[in-house]
Amino acid sequence: MEHKLAEEAAAESGVDLHKFVKVIDDLIQLANQSNMDLKSSTGVNLALLYGLARYGAFIGRLRTGADREAYIKGLTDRYAAMLHAQFADPTLK
Repeated sequence: MEHKLAEEAAAESGVDLHKFVKVIDDLIQLANQSNMDLKSSTGVNLALLYGLARYGAFIGRLRTGADREAYIKGLTDRYAAMLHAQFADPTLK
């Protein structure tokens, strides 16, 4: 899984792409395992979104002087772009 948006995000954050992709793969593996446990892909999806919102708010609060609304809009715009890219990916199963 090496997608242009993943490459851009890894580069922007100064993280090695292979380590970045490993985190992504680990999250997907956790989601798949959680789906077997909960028997609800919607529940897993919402749990991941909630967890990401908590983590995003934590990181956002660490940014002193950050405009909260601009930060939220930036994250949601980026998420929408990533989601659109994944839907357009013919290899997504």
